[in-house]
Amino acid sequence: MIVRRVATATLLASVFALGACGGGGSSVPQDLRAVGRVSGSDAFVAVAKYGRTIDAYVCDGRSVGESFQGRAAAGRVDLRSDDGARLQTTVAGDEVRGRFTPAGAAPLAFTARAASKPAGLYRAQVVANGQTVTAGWVVLPDGEQRGTQRTGLFVTPAPILDGTSNVVTLAGMPVKAVPIDENNP
Repeated sequence: MIVRRVATATLLASVFALGACGGGGSSVPQDLRAVGRVSGSDAFVAVAKYGRTIDAYVCDGRSVGESFQGRAAAGRVDLRSDDGARLQTTVAGDEVRGRFTPAGAAPLAFTARAASKPAGLYRAQVVANGQTVTAGWVVLPDGEQRGTQRTGLFVTPAPILDGTSNVVTLAGMPVKAVPIDENNP
């Protein structure tokens, strides 16, 4: 009986350790830029992972623009935005799977896959008349994009990124949108 309990405890500890390390053959990359579509909506999702830091954005190009920042623990992420939306993900290999739950709404599934520039998450920010205007974009590998800008509590569509200079006008001021990655956290 004691041997069985020790064996069970050892097995459970091994399973937990493998899960924490991303066992089962999957690996958690050091750095990752992943993009995808959020099921059941017009929203796109971008996840930038550099080391243990995660920066993510969910955007529909109209009225949804949720930013998430935090840390990954063994490839798992559970973050909340300032507006109360939730992002839960698992990072394995070149894929991020999870769900986005808008504040007060049902969860929506997504899969984001590794992508090379120019695909990814972009941000720009200006201060005009004492107010901060922050814009974010998700760019897919085919160039399709969604972007919103936030001034206080108001979320509106962002200007389109041109894919070359990525200079846009926010609040009447030109600003360059930068990719969010290990070089620009």
